[in-house]
Amino acid sequence: RYVTLNQYTFVVAILCSQFYGQGLFAATDPASLPLVQIGDLEYQGAFRIPGGTQGESSADYSTGTIEYNPVNNSLFLAGFNLDGAIAEFSVPALVNSTDVNALNTATFVQDFYRVLSRTPDSNPQNINRITGMKLFNGKLIVNGLEYYDAPADNTQTTLVIDNASDIARSEEH
Repeated sequence: RYVTLNQYTFVVAILCSQFYGQGLFAATDPASLPLVQIGDLEYQGAFRIPGGTQGESSADYSTGTIEYNPVNNSLFLAGFNLDGAIAEFSVPALVNSTDVNALNTATFVQDFYRVLSRTPDSNPQNINRITGMKLFNGKLIVNGLEYYDAPADNTQTTLVIDNASDIARSEEH
């Protein structure tokens, strides 16, 4: 069984995210930590994210920018990358199968809502791609970029959704 680089990166990102919040990396020199090898990983199972438009975007053609919400056992997912929208999905029980039809399907906790176009300053630097998310104290910190920033002049690349539990009505700054 092969694991693609994207899947490997995803697993490492989750591991780092989980450990970072517990302060495990802060007291350790990273150079002294062992490297994660592909053989150290074990497939536990998978689930599916539903396709189709729900709210202001869909998971179809998403670039896979995610953040885990331990309070709801859910995932925030940036939708189709041209929409600048985020939704929240339940995490169903994992199914240890390589048959996609056997996998459980997540359900929406929150529909997709556009966030990049709702900034108080009306997004003057044309930030149009969501590249990262971090849930912190009930707020969703969102990083973005302008897809083609030829002059490299973007300086406002982060916004905060004040209430991650209510993306549709939350204030952003």
